[in-house]
Amino acid sequence: MPDLIGTVDEHPGHPLGCYTRGLAKAGLEYRDDYVEAYDRDGLSAFDAAFRLLQRADRPTAIYATTDFAAIAAIHAAQRLQLRIPEDVEVIGIGNTTEGERMTPSLTTVGPEGFFDGLAAFLLDRAENPDVPAGILEFPWKLIVRDSAPSA
Repeated sequence: MPDLIGTVDEHPGHPLGCYTRGLAKAGLEYRDDYVEAYDRDGLSAFDAAFRLLQRADRPTAIYATTDFAAIAAIHAAQRLQLRIPEDVEVIGIGNTTEGERMTPSLTTVGPEGFFDGLAAFLLDRAENPDVPAGILEFPWKLIVRDSAPSA
């Protein structure tokens, strides 16, 4: 599965590390030519996805390291008149509201209930400023939506 990735960094928690470990676990070989780097802006992510999708061996799926890059990949696919998910599936990271509300809705990996939990935490802190602050934990999970129903 080709990857749309931001800055390349080798630490274990970086999305490229997660990607390469996932490939290895699935018995697939990592290929540099399947990775397109982008600067952290929408136009650069769109251009990177556009390059991937114009290849002679066009990918059938794109893993993007952020939801915003995944959204740009969907826009690039649509510009090329590719159908999501029939021609190419797209998965992002972050579980953003933008990804949830777009058409097709974005399959993603991310924290569930983050914004509701954060709002509740902030309200509680405002109402109870003397209570010691705790650690907020938001478990991450795969959220399957329209852009990659086979995930």
